[in-house]
Amino acid sequence: MAKIVFLCVNNSNRGQMAVGLANSILGNQHEIYSAGSNPKAEINLDAIKAMADIDIDISKQKITAIADLPLEILNDADFIITLCENEICPFLNTRAQMIHWPIQNPNDIHSYDNSETYKHTRDIIKEKLESFAKTHINNNNVISLQTSSR
Repeated sequence: MAKIVFLCVNNSNRGQMAVGLANSILGNQHEIYSAGSNPKAEINLDAIKAMADIDIDISKQKITAIADLPLEILNDADFIITLCENEICPFLNTRAQMIHWPIQNPNDIHSYDNSETYKHTRDIIKEKLESFAKTHINNNNVISLQTSSR
């Protein structure tokens, strides 16, 4: 079982989509969390719609500030994945393997069609998670390059 924490700034788009996708791709046997350094009040409706298009409901997920994550989650995490591109990405000094996926905040992309922008962001996260699953998670076991004992 892996413990994975996704970090971003607002925790209203990328982090929420990542949790929904991770639960779908990796299965419920893993502990998946997300948090933001400057969280918004609610999940963006365009993110909810983009995920609903692939039958994943993130509407009931909770936005969390990094400061509100229990210390045991941060201390016991196997992976911390940051999802920031043009923002100052949160960094935590833990034993977890740090992975950075530079994904632009869909709120910052000016487009004629917001729904397509969010679907594109969703698809980038999905592709990265599928690759992550192949390289770091195998048969529900964590494959890690970490050398520290837990």
